[in-house]
Amino acid sequence: MESLTSAQEALGSYSFERCLEWLKHAMPDCQADPVKRSLLLNNMGVYHRKNGNPEKAVRFFEQALQDCDPSWLRGRVFANWGVLEHRRGNLVAARRLYQDALNCCSQPLEDEKAVVRLCINFAWLHVQQDRGVQADTLLRRARSLMAKYPDDAMLECRYHLAMGRAAMAGKRLAKAEVDFVQAIRVVQKLDFFEPVLLAQCRAALANCYSVQAFGQLDGSETRRDGMERGEQAENLFQEAFELLEGADQADSLEAIEALSLAVDHSIRTAHWEAAETRVQKLLELVTALEHLEIGLRISAWERATQILRQVGKSQLAERAQRRHTALIQEQRAKATTLREAPSGEPKESSPVQEPPLPEPPPPAEPTPEEPKPSRAPVLRKANKADSSAKDPKTRLPRKPPPP
Repeated sequence: MESLTSAQEALGSYSFERCLEWLKHAMPDCQADPVKRSLLLNNMGVYHRKNGNPEKAVRFFEQALQDCDPSWLRGRVFANWGVLEHRRGNLVAARRLYQDALNCCSQPLEDEKAVVRLCINFAWLHVQQDRGVQADTLLRRARSLMAKYPDDAMLECRYHLAMGRAAMAGKRLAKAEVDFVQAIRVVQKLDFFEPVLLAQCRAALANCYSVQAFGQLDGSETRRDGMERGEQAENLFQEAFELLEGADQADSLEAIEALSLAVDHSIRTAHWEAAETRVQKLLELVTALEHLEIGLRISAWERATQILRQVGKSQLAERAQRRHTALIQEQRAKATTLREAPSGEPKESSPVQEPPLPEPPPPAEPTPEEPKPSRAPVLRKANKADSSAKDPKTRLPRKPPPP
């Protein structure tokens, strides 16, 4: 068990090579004990998930469940598998796995820290699917158990991030800002560098500032504050993209989420050139990610239709509208199939084959061969020194990666 514990610690600090060494070292001792063997296979699945091999991870999770008797251990495997599907954008499968995990871990409650993590992840999925009541219920349960782990900074960071997202969904912007800022402060105090989580926190805070800026720009007395908030949002989005790219996560669900929020920011500020560049990248990502939830594809093509119409590219806008309509029809067909399916496994409707990405516009509507970077100033040229001086909460020092 000591080797498995060391492997889990290595996973938490993204030390993948050291983790694999510990897992290999633990193999001989785990073969005769079903519980240890399931723990080993579960950790191998988490290792491959974090190392970017989802198919291998699924195979290990399936093997871990074969001879897995303790309910708490089955719950842990289901939860890790749910995180994998969640990050791949397969929200339906993730929701089922999270629910299975919650059922296993709660009867009886043996692994409280795992339940806290599960409630936080499950709450975020509910927020993504507009189920605010369910999200709030899970976050209250997480809060009630977190008091036993006051020194777990990672747990605290994820909790504040989830609370902020739930507050944003409920349009409680001041509450969301407090939670996002606190999440950033906590993640920067970790003993190791966590770029993906930090990127999520920065993108979430950027979206909060963007919404605040949009509400302030209409008033003469608040216009200047709105401009500053808009600049801070743009800077935070850029930092989030840099963190994800540096962590080799530029094509992950986290990148899609951050890019979607950045597209919305460009739309709010009427910076259509940046919006067009960003939405083109967003469409590439949602098309490439095989298991992405159809609702995320629909919202991406809806944004593309709006932007292309705004920039005067009517032919491309019509193509985007047709893609958007086709995906809505596919979503409705799947919902009908699930409602009509008999008891047992639901039937799967054949997916609509997505047409290729829009071709370049005709000569009458030329587009540059290489889109300009989306860093173009939204309201006025950002000055990081000024913005940090005006709002020290938002310009937190970034913790360098360990040597």
